[in-house]
Amino acid sequence: MIIRALLVDDELSAIRWMLDLFRLEPSIQVIGKATNFRQAEKRIAEGPIDVVFLDIQLRRHNGLDLLDRLDKNTRVVLVTAHEEYALRGFELGVIDYLLKPVFSDRLAVTVERLHQSLGDTTPPPKNESSTTLSISTAESMVLIETDEILWIESENNNTWIHIARRMPVMLRRTLNEWENTLSERQFGRIGRSLIINLSRVQSMTLTVPYVWELKFNNTKETLKIGSAAARGLQKIVSQIPHPLS
Repeated sequence: MIIRALLVDDELSAIRWMLDLFRLEPSIQVIGKATNFRQAEKRIAEGPIDVVFLDIQLRRHNGLDLLDRLDKNTRVVLVTAHEEYALRGFELGVIDYLLKPVFSDRLAVTVERLHQSLGDTTPPPKNESSTTLSISTAESMVLIETDEILWIESENNNTWIHIARRMPVMLRRTLNEWENTLSERQFGRIGRSLIINLSRVQSMTLTVPYVWELKFNNTKETLKIGSAAARGLQKIVSQIPHPLS
């Protein structure tokens, strides 16, 4: 089942972000975009629409006011940076609530809920690029293959993503969120502030007392870790097939 979607957000960057995410969801067809209340009204009147991905704050208007214009069969997913609207949205019957920045794994849950709500019992088609992550920085949005991530380290409330043959990317996301997103068979947390791509680790060498150097496959990037992190890595790889074990 193909779900026809309208995107309503007053920020073009947010619309572009969602469009890139929907490339990983082949069952979603974006049939319209609106950056203000009037544009959204006009496109809704043209119909038919299965779901509206709706930002709440549309400059001088409240996006929730659009709910009265929707057909009773049109679902609504709120997409906003303001989590305090979640309860109000569910009281008004929205299907789901996505907090910006939206990630592909969370969007996949929403898409499944939409199929169930629309009476489609067939599982949505899986995209072969499901290991692609959409990462938004202050300057742009980039797509990253999880295989290309070498390690992720935390810094205050942010994380640095170190990627093979690319500059590191900083994202406002906690290490716990990454741990819940990434495959535990491929990634391992070896300390309070560090997640390693186990499949990319080539070797671990003691360089000076209490300092180990990690080398990764197909890149010149290296990482120095302390003894506690080294023990954590050794414990993880001892439980799975790996060149270090």
